[in-house]
Amino acid sequence: DVPERFAVIFPGAQLGYRRWSTDKYAVICDYLYDHYQLNTLIVGGRDDARLASRIIRHATSGPTDVTGKTALHQLPGLFSKAFLIITNDTIAAHIGAAVDTPTIVLSQLNHYGRFVPYPGELANHHICIIPEKYQSFPKADLAYQFRDGSRVNINLITVEQVNQAIDQLLFVNHVST
Repeated sequence: DVPERFAVIFPGAQLGYRRWSTDKYAVICDYLYDHYQLNTLIVGGRDDARLASRIIRHATSGPTDVTGKTALHQLPGLFSKAFLIITNDTIAAHIGAAVDTPTIVLSQLNHYGRFVPYPGELANHHICIIPEKYQSFPKADLAYQFRDGSRVNINLITVEQVNQAIDQLLFVNHVST
C-alpha cells in the first residue's frame, strides 16, 4: 500500500560511520516533495526505525516509515515501483541497480571500486556520490587507496551534491512536475 509517486530513502548501514545524517536525509525528503511532488518511503530493517523517526521528526513533507515492514524478498518489487532510491552504500544500492530504478548511492569510499560506482551504461541512472574533496582523484587511485576499507566521514557529502544528483536523474528519466 504505497503512494503512486514515491522515492525510497534507505538510511541504514551496519556500521554507524557509514550512515549519512538523518537531518540531511530529512532535507532531501523535503526537496523531493517540494520539487518533484514525490512522497518518501523510509525503508529498512527494524533496527532502522530510530533513524526513520529522526528523519520524520525533521522533515516537513511527511515521509512514511515502512522500516521493519518489508521483508528482504519484497524489496525488489517495492524498489521497482519507486521513481528514485537514495541509500548509503548497502544492499539497497545493488537491488536498485538490479531492478533498473534510478539510484543514488552515498559512499564514504569503503571498498571503493569493488561494487560502486557501477560502470558504463548503469552509471546513467546509478550515481555514486563521494565527498567533494575526493572527486578530483582518479577512480583507480581511490580504488587502490580504499581497497581495504575507509574511515572517511560520510557526512562530508553535502545536501547540494545529492540535490544535483536527484535533478540529474529525474531530468534524465523525465520525472517532472
